Amino acid sequence: MQVAIVKDGERELIAFTGDNKTVTSLLIKGNYPPVGRLFPEVVDNYAVVGTGELVEAVGRVGLVLEREAALRFTFVEGQVTLEAAGTESAQAVETVDAHLVGDEMVVSLKPQFLLDGLRSTHAEFARIGFTRTENASKPGPVLITSQRSKDDAGEESFRYLLQPNLLLR
Repeated sequence: MQVAIVKDGERELIAFTGDNKTVTSLLIKGNYPPVGRLFPEVVDNYAVVGTGELVEAVGRVGLVLEREAALRFTFVEGQVTLEAAGTESAQAVETVDAHLVGDEMVVSLKPQFLLDGLRSTHAEFARIGFTRTENASKPGPVLITSQRSKDDAGEESFRYLLQPNLLLR
């Protein structure tokens, strides 16, 4: 594969060439948003879960949800409880083992975004970190990283930041 950046007057293009095919895209001018500041330096409140077990549970519980609805996750020591409320007759609750460090936490997350993050860890365990905001009523982003084992954090070469939905109590 070949990559080329071409400047033609006011426009800048990037081209990817391989297997006798070329794909080009117009480069956007300006500075890239400072996304690094969104990732916290330290996360003291987190849960460690079995990645495969949580992926399967989210898939099952998420079946009762309408298209854009979110799942409610309640993290306490020893477990995370997933709750989905679709229609009056369609509800689901499931519990998965989890090791919690820090305070108990309740967050509402869209299942597909969570699944994307969990599957991308490519690890047996995932660490779900809970960040804080200045406003106590607004949940902070959830930081998903891979974990080698229940007790040993992995490298942070992969970090997935997911903004929770506001909970309606």
